[in-house]
Amino acid sequence: MDPEADLALLEHIRERIARIDQYTNGERSRFCDSHVVQDAVIRNLADHRGIYAAPQ
Repeated sequence: MDPEADLALLEHIRERIARIDQYTNGERSRFCDSHVVQDAVIRNLADHRGIYAAPQ
C-alpha cells in the first residue's frame, strides 16, 4: 500500500471505532442488552467498501 492508502484505511477504522463508541457509550452492557446495538456494531465492523480486500 502507499502512504495515502494507509492514511485512508486508518481514517476509515477511526470513523468505525467512533461510531461503535457512540452506539455503546463505552458500556459493554449496552452492547449485550440490545440486539439493535449489536447489529449496528457488527455492521460497522464489516467491510462494506472492500477496503480490506486482498491486493491483486
